[in-house]
Amino acid sequence: MRLLVSFIVAVVLAWPAGAQIEPWKQVGGWDVNVDRSLKNGCFILFKGTRGTVVRLGFTEDRDMHWFLAHDDWKSLEEGKAYVTSVSFDNGAPYTGPMKGKAMGGGVVALSATFADATVWKRFLGEFMRGNRMRVTYAGQQIALINLQNSAVAGEQLMACQTSFDGKAPGSGPPTGGDPFAPRGGQPTGQKDPFQR
Repeated sequence: MRLLVSFIVAVVLAWPAGAQIEPWKQVGGWDVNVDRSLKNGCFILFKGTRGTVVRLGFTEDRDMHWFLAHDDWKSLEEGKAYVTSVSFDNGAPYTGPMKGKAMGGGVVALSATFADATVWKRFLGEFMRGNRMRVTYAGQQIALINLQNSAVAGEQLMACQTSFDGKAPGSGPPTGGDPFAPRGGQPTGQKDPFQR
């Protein structure tokens, strides 16, 4: 048990290198935190009783990253790619490489980033609706995670990030209207430099 506690502390405090973690909220067994080193990137964290740790959240570019770690995975190598498949309940799997990521304290976890907002939104949606998340490597199940309360955790993840950014992640820039137009309909007395 002492090893697990040390492992969890290393994960929360040391990932990624230079992380500055602050708690935001706890919901249904999930921690919602803010990583100040990622320009206030929010993430959710689950620590299972059998040594599994899951983190899902936003990078400083507001791509979605996630990682998976376990007490027993001593042979993971930093920087090495491991082709894994992740599925929710009986849905189609997400298959691709996850890289070994040093967490501090000699711990290495599996890590992946979704740069495509369409993909990460689908992944997050399935994560929130799912009952179980199954991860396989080399045809063998390596993790089966109970997603109890993942819906409320995902909602709080988005609420946290929206509170820092003023808009929901993946929503793009504001649309409509001229952002350079004077407010309140009052003339500025200046000629439009973009007008021909």
